[in-house]
Amino acid sequence: MKIGILNPGMMGAAVAQTMVNSGHDVYWISAGRSDATRQRAEAAGLHELTSGAEMVNTVEAIVSVCPPHAAVDVAEMVIEAGFKGAFLDANAIAPRTAHQINDVVTPAGVDFIDGGIIGMPPTEPNTSFLFLSGPSAAMAAEWFSAGPLETRVIDGEIGAASGTKMCFAANSKGYNALLTALMGVATELGVLEHVEEMWEHYWPGFPAQKKRASKSVAYNKAWRFAGEMEEIAQTWEDAGVPNGFYTAAAEVYGRIGHLRESDGEQTLEEVMKEVRKGK
Repeated sequence: MKIGILNPGMMGAAVAQTMVNSGHDVYWISAGRSDATRQRAEAAGLHELTSGAEMVNTVEAIVSVCPPHAAVDVAEMVIEAGFKGAFLDANAIAPRTAHQINDVVTPAGVDFIDGGIIGMPPTEPNTSFLFLSGPSAAMAAEWFSAGPLETRVIDGEIGAASGTKMCFAANSKGYNALLTALMGVATELGVLEHVEEMWEHYWPGFPAQKKRASKSVAYNKAWRFAGEMEEIAQTWEDAGVPNGFYTAAAEVYGRIGHLRESDGEQTLEEVMKEVRKGK
């Protein structure tokens, strides 16, 4: 089967590699992409195409793996290019956004699959999972049969896979936003060392772990996590649950997201200054 991947970032390349491992011909669009993306695509054995128009005329299915704020735009681009086939959205989006994408693609005759990835880019089995829902979820699971990305088909409608992702990320990434904000407050009050002393007492190794995690997220992922927190906030609102924590988490990540453009990593203190908005 011929499948397109939009786009082979770190996670997208791992998703594409699983499809290649499963015997499929996987294609990517090279226009406007970085040298790092090209290297990932070539390492995964992907076939190069030069435009979206070329892709929609080549593949039978498309898998979207992009930052959550771009998910709807990617779906609209695919439809505007005239695609007819199956479209799997595997992004960190709210169930409402999944339904919005379904409403974009289904009237054009495209078969929509709702997906959500839990875990890091997989390098070995049983470490990362792609949840799938909707009428064609079982069909899409076959694209990934050889791993290492595992699939879980949910017996539910469009939005169930995205909802699973939202609830899992609400804990993992929301928790990191909380602790990053907490360290920012403790730094401002001049009591971080005392908080860390108690962390170390009750959870040995925890302070060093959280410092590394906060710096890593600031430089590699915060720009994307901000949009994910907004999608989680939308999910909470739609469920009738107070969502203020996740709108605040989105702002925390938004304040440090620009650090990925910095020349070299700054100190944790400088990251904390960004969290405190220049204080």
